[in-house]
Amino acid sequence: MVRFVTCLLFAISLCSNASAFSFSDKEIEQIRSLGPWPQAFTSDASNRFSGRAEAIAFGKLLFETEDLSPDRDQGCSICHQANRAFTDGLNLGQGIAGVGRNTPSLFDVRLRQWYGWSGQSDTLWSASIRPILDPREMGMSPESVRERVSEINEFSLAYQTMTGENPRDHNEDQVLVNVGKALAAFQETLNSQVTAFDRFRKGLLEADKVAIDEYPKNAKRGLRLFLGKANCVRCHDGPNFALDEFHNIGLPDVDDEGRDSGLDILAANPWVKSGAFSDQKSDGPDRTSPHETLKAFRVPSLRGLSKTAPYMHDGRFETLLEAVSHYSDFDEQDLPQTGEKILEPLGLTHRQIDQLVAFLMTLSE
Repeated sequence: MVRFVTCLLFAISLCSNASAFSFSDKEIEQIRSLGPWPQAFTSDASNRFSGRAEAIAFGKLLFETEDLSPDRDQGCSICHQANRAFTDGLNLGQGIAGVGRNTPSLFDVRLRQWYGWSGQSDTLWSASIRPILDPREMGMSPESVRERVSEINEFSLAYQTMTGENPRDHNEDQVLVNVGKALAAFQETLNSQVTAFDRFRKGLLEADKVAIDEYPKNAKRGLRLFLGKANCVRCHDGPNFALDEFHNIGLPDVDDEGRDSGLDILAANPWVKSGAFSDQKSDGPDRTSPHETLKAFRVPSLRGLSKTAPYMHDGRFETLLEAVSHYSDFDEQDLPQTGEKILEPLGLTHRQIDQLVAFLMTLSE
């Protein structure tokens, strides 16, 4: 009987080892590059209020109010809802009117260098000013922003605490920029949490068998596809799973110029890193691109994406399964016929698509 049990345990051990999932040295180095998480805070040199408690407090007030709209019925938190990873769950955003693009998540927004689907801003505080003035979103003017901040006692006191001066002593441009910088300071605190993938990555690098074994096998297989055959890591690399590039990914029936229009807006934008309102002027990120810019959109982070449906710049895909399937079987004729080709249909099986989705789901809390 003892001999039988010993043989049985040995057989189980062999089966366990045969089914064990391991990564190559190259894959482990790729996985290493996808962390650590969270990333250390670095203040924005172009925003003198970045990281300051009084600016964060003022920015939170501004983010949650509906007073920065003509009829006091629109606000940042309406479109960026905390329980939806700071999105709105709609295909296309809706302010005073339809916005025409999907509302992006604000999680980890401090790690970006471009803002908006077409990169029309190169600072977070500029990106915070844009919807306040956009007639489709909140529809204010610099003058009306100054008046609201001055007349609402709570705002006026918070403004003075942050700047040391009364908003009525500043012109409309100064007040508008300071409002944008306070909003940016608050949004810099919106960080996504450690995920199942992060715990697995840490365990893998530390040879922690318990952490490695806790990570689902389907997610491990999906991770291998992400790094290898699917090559998702080509655009979704680094701890934030995004390189902040712009790509045309072969979506059919797109009537939005994407990065092309963003570059035009950026050229006329007074709130850039190199502009007069920046607290540390610089040329900002490189505006040139080796890739096609027409109908190209910013590559979003994959963190928290289980809560950010629907997907793509126009919210056309309701589920992750649909989004991943697009890369498997899109029509190459929908790709730009000039410039560097970075995509081709992956030809994944249904099982492989499920495995990729299983991995992507582990990038949320």
